[in-house]
Amino acid sequence: MYKMNIFLKIILLVLTILITALCSNSILLWILFLCLVFTHFVKRLKFITFLDIILCFLLIFVGDVYVRFIFKILYIIDLVVTFNLILSTNERIYLKWLVGLENKNTLKKRFINEQYAKLLKDDKRIANKYYIGKESLDDKVASDLERKKLQARIRFMGYKMNYNNLVEEWCGYDTLSLVAALLLFILLLIIGRWIMRYLIKFSYDGTNFCGYQKQPNKRCVESELEKALYDINNHTPTKVVGAGRTDQGVHANCQCAHFDIDVDITLYKLKCALNSLLPEDIHVFSTEIVDKDFHARYMVKKKTYKYIINCGEYNPIERNYVYQYCKPLDINKMKQEIKSFVGVHDFEPFVSSEAKKEDYTRVVYDAYIDEDGDKILFYFTGNGFMKYQVRNMVGVLFKVGKGKLENGIIDKLFNDFSLSKCITTMRREGLYLEDVSYD
Repeated sequence: MYKMNIFLKIILLVLTILITALCSNSILLWILFLCLVFTHFVKRLKFITFLDIILCFLLIFVGDVYVRFIFKILYIIDLVVTFNLILSTNERIYLKWLVGLENKNTLKKRFINEQYAKLLKDDKRIANKYYIGKESLDDKVASDLERKKLQARIRFMGYKMNYNNLVEEWCGYDTLSLVAALLLFILLLIIGRWIMRYLIKFSYDGTNFCGYQKQPNKRCVESELEKALYDINNHTPTKVVGAGRTDQGVHANCQCAHFDIDVDITLYKLKCALNSLLPEDIHVFSTEIVDKDFHARYMVKKKTYKYIINCGEYNPIERNYVYQYCKPLDINKMKQEIKSFVGVHDFEPFVSSEAKKEDYTRVVYDAYIDEDGDKILFYFTGNGFMKYQVRNMVGVLFKVGKGKLENGIIDKLFNDFSLSKCITTMRREGLYLEDVSYD
């Protein structure tokens, strides 16, 4: 029985730590909180402290995953630091004796001291003298006569210095309460789920959005994603981290973002749930589980942007998706000039003055022009692009195609930033985030 109680207590501590690490949504944390309160107030079962209960209570109201993670670490450290509260003094002595760290003579001495303290309470005459200071406990323990009386009392009680009987006497814990608490914690552990990090790939029509990044009181792609995830993740606020930002009116054929949720859901059901909750101008076409250290923004290797210009008849249906120039351009001159963008360059002349950077150096791996009937498609692949950079790059090529700038202007702009006034920023509706690569 005594060994069982010690074993159950250790199991309860381990389960408490595991549940704290695994559980994240508010319902499960409320159950954990109630389990901790129950365990704390069970008779003589006090190894769950008020600090543990308070930290668990705070966890319930923390929405941010990373702040919650810090609270969990503090909570687990608190449990580990107070590990000695799991076992009573006598239980620790008994465990030391079992593993050979406490010899029988020391155990016997500790037991005799404890039993003698009880004897003082039973014998009013001795107790009164002890409490008024006329007799000390040390003197009594050192007295041969009192030792003999104590040993006789122990033998009379049927112990006969049998160590298994000694520890049984020390037990005094309600085993049924321990088992009940253990079952509650096991049930909670079964219900609990790991926090998983997901990567989604999605497209959106940027016409009616004020850009990708969420802004107060404005309709943005990021805020729509977080609204949908709030419902999926048991009404827990969920932060979405995108691969990059797009401006108002800019579209995306393949944008990427990651988020952390702790619901039990398959990838297919997650995709269906998102698409059922998202507006019609956003569509998720891919979901996958990624490592916990994956970051949708900082781990991007390449991004590809596309810009479309219509050189044929005006098309009202495509006015929000293709720049309607509706005049011919010299595509051969533009194809020759676009090659100057490839390589490592300082793109400061092509960046908006609003976007202040310490370093404007970027790598463009590929840049080319394609044709689709009367439409001209500009493609740029690089390790990253800054605000208005692609639209300004196309703006220079656009002027070259119109004959307003000569070939070689791009090389001159890289060498002489004062020439940037000749750059035209193209309209936003023709720009698409075409692809994001992590390979």
